[in-house]
Amino acid sequence: MAWINRKEDTSLFTGPRVFLPKGESYRLPLTSYPFDENDPDFSQSFTVEEVTSSASNQNARDFFLEHGWLVVRNVFTPYECEESRNAFWGLFESNFPSFKRDDPTSWDSWPTNRHGMIGEGNEPTLDPVFLRCRQNERLRQCFAAVYGSDDLLCNHDRILMTRPTRDIPFMKNGHICMEDRPEWFIEKDSSKNPGLLHLDMNPWYYYDKKSSDEILNGLSFENASDHIKENNIVNEDMGLTLQGLINFGECPSDNGGTRLVSGFHRIFDQYMKKLIETEKFCSMTQYRFDKVTKLNNHAVSVPQHE
Repeated sequence: MAWINRKEDTSLFTGPRVFLPKGESYRLPLTSYPFDENDPDFSQSFTVEEVTSSASNQNARDFFLEHGWLVVRNVFTPYECEESRNAFWGLFESNFPSFKRDDPTSWDSWPTNRHGMIGEGNEPTLDPVFLRCRQNERLRQCFAAVYGSDDLLCNHDRILMTRPTRDIPFMKNGHICMEDRPEWFIEKDSSKNPGLLHLDMNPWYYYDKKSSDEILNGLSFENASDHIKENNIVNEDMGLTLQGLINFGECPSDNGGTRLVSGFHRIFDQYMKKLIETEKFCSMTQYRFDKVTKLNNHAVSVPQHE
């Protein structure tokens, strides 16, 4: 997902209304959700070549500017995806001896936080497999094409994996029985988990370069969580700010996945400036949208291939 500061013709904003705490509302741009014409269980996507070739990347760039996000398929080979999935399971099994990837009866104590993030605290995953993924050449080419620059620096972030909740193969009396586990579902908007829709940034620091620079200059990286703080402390003077997600498994339309508000980047500046006027300052490096804003009602899943 990406956020871009652009001046738009407000007559285009004829989509659903989103609300701020004090009742002021804005309209989202009305955009049709772009599914793949040949595979409607997945969103429209582009090949690496369609994104990186100067002769053919206009369609991908137009898509990105309209919707604020872009799916690029086949960045990683099937072998690289399988290697990464094995690394996920390996981290689970090495840190939790009772956990077995092939035994769903051991999955009740799923070793992630309530959002599916692996590990305690707020530290990046530095397993060699994922370090290679972040520096993958085809991935780098995609980011360079969108940024319009080869001057890139690889950062470090976290990994996430959630349990299936339907048709889980349990072995019983020598036979495989398919069962559901609805209690494993990550609730997206409840008292237990008040919404996963968020920005990995701080709106107040975004418009306060002095404060954001002070935080960035004060990072020592003696604590690995400083990598996450570095990622999330951004300000408007940095220009285009992108956040990328690598998907290592099939994630069709009925299977959760990345959720976002398509077109939100086109009212981002207007919305955020009003938000920091109406809400109490928060120093956290992540902003969560609560029920008051009703943005959660407009979030959609972006189904993706591995």
